Amino acid sequence: MRRLQRLGAALGLMAVTLSAQAAAPSYELRRQTLASLVKVRATDCPDGDRAASGFVLERGERIVTAHHAVGGCRQVVVSFEGAEKDKLRPARIVRVHAAGDLALLEVATAPAAARPLRMAATAPDPESVFAGLGYALNMPSASDIEVRFAVGARRLRDILPPEAATELERNRSRIATDREVLRFNVALQPGMSGGPIIDATGAVIGVVAGGLKAGAAPASWGWPSENVRLLLASTEPVDQVVTPARTHYTLQDFNAVSAALAANRSLRCGDLDFVDTGTRSLAELMRGADDWPRVQHLLNISREDPALLANERFQVWLHRASGATAIVPAGYQLRAEGRVCVARSSQGPFEQVVFGTPAPGQVSVYAASKQYEEQLALARLIPWQFLQFDVQLTTAALSPITGQMEPTTLGQPTGLMFARKGVIMRRPEGLGHAFSTLVARSDTFLGVSTLNRVQHPGLTNCPLPATPNAYCAGAMAHLREWTRFVLATQLSTYPTY
Repeated sequence: MRRLQRLGAALGLMAVTLSAQAAAPSYELRRQTLASLVKVRATDCPDGDRAASGFVLERGERIVTAHHAVGGCRQVVVSFEGAEKDKLRPARIVRVHAAGDLALLEVATAPAAARPLRMAATAPDPESVFAGLGYALNMPSASDIEVRFAVGARRLRDILPPEAATELERNRSRIATDREVLRFNVALQPGMSGGPIIDATGAVIGVVAGGLKAGAAPASWGWPSENVRLLLASTEPVDQVVTPARTHYTLQDFNAVSAALAANRSLRCGDLDFVDTGTRSLAELMRGADDWPRVQHLLNISREDPALLANERFQVWLHRASGATAIVPAGYQLRAEGRVCVARSSQGPFEQVVFGTPAPGQVSVYAASKQYEEQLALARLIPWQFLQFDVQLTTAALSPITGQMEPTTLGQPTGLMFARKGVIMRRPEGLGHAFSTLVARSDTFLGVSTLNRVQHPGLTNCPLPATPNAYCAGAMAHLREWTRFVLATQLSTYPTY
């Protein structure tokens, strides 16, 4: 076990010292800003109904919102937060800035209490604290999330998972992925798209963007306020059709997540509380893969039709504050057991172990990784003897000391750092196997492992496809179940923001 390399200095680089003097929107200012919030709903769209947020700008009748929520829809209605929030008002699109995914709506009349927001006159202070406001997951009332700027890449194409960016291209999205965006230290929720991001004076420094399907959790960012100015001056056609069902969350998606949250299923796995947000298909989850070569390898060794496997469902467990997301195959019950949560197969030799903990800084991340690997995950397989790393499932690099490939940590421009390790071992029952995802971001650590107590010997001597005998049929059943567990472990990660 001593050969298992820990997450270390690279993960610790994420720790950022923040100014104690940073200005932040006060509670009273955020409460007053709610009077500027508008809930947007579009119907008769090419791909189903949609929902988003918006805010009043310039005058009460004009509303900024997300273009992907209204483009190509025959009917758009809005409701203003406050005394008349239950009154629906027809709205029409009067301007579009497709590259910035923004639209300007207009209503005939607005409530007297509607409070137009103003645009910030100067660039935002990167040391300040801001607030993003909107209707997360299409909730009845608006809410806010406190955010800070995050370090790292700024161009949208550099922070999106490759599959999510490719899906935008397939869908002929006009969103300009070569533009710089606002990066924040927390994830903004689907449904908040089109909502304002305000500074300590109440000025709008950007617009919530995202709601983008990017795997287990949505991708989110902010459009700088310059895009609003481009929207107000735009002469683009306002009847541009947008079909975002494969790229953005729709009203049906919001309702599914809301129904799962309403069931109020939560578990404490380690020191973090995870909530059940419902199921996603493998095809959806793969769009946010942070380590695509390993996903492709797992698909290749599954011996299954990729098109059929893509429809398999997986349960998504979310730590709301950090976005840490643990994936479990649908149909397997995740339960708290001491310091971890465990999902196990009913007949096979598999266990999936989930653990999360705060980890602010290099020392904490190292300690969390060490504790998880040695005391909480691999300890469940004792006794075992290390044989070798499963190189196809391990993030590795050539060690200048040993001259051999050794496990290492990889990073992304988003600030996410991750390591994945496959370990082949000898156990009393035969060959065993462990595959772990070790990830850290936002001062938290997430560990997810699939433990295989004994590998079916038929995996090495049954032909392809398996012959119709009980022995090889058992080997293929073993492989199918293992595939689902390791895909769930592989795809456990953090959202893009």
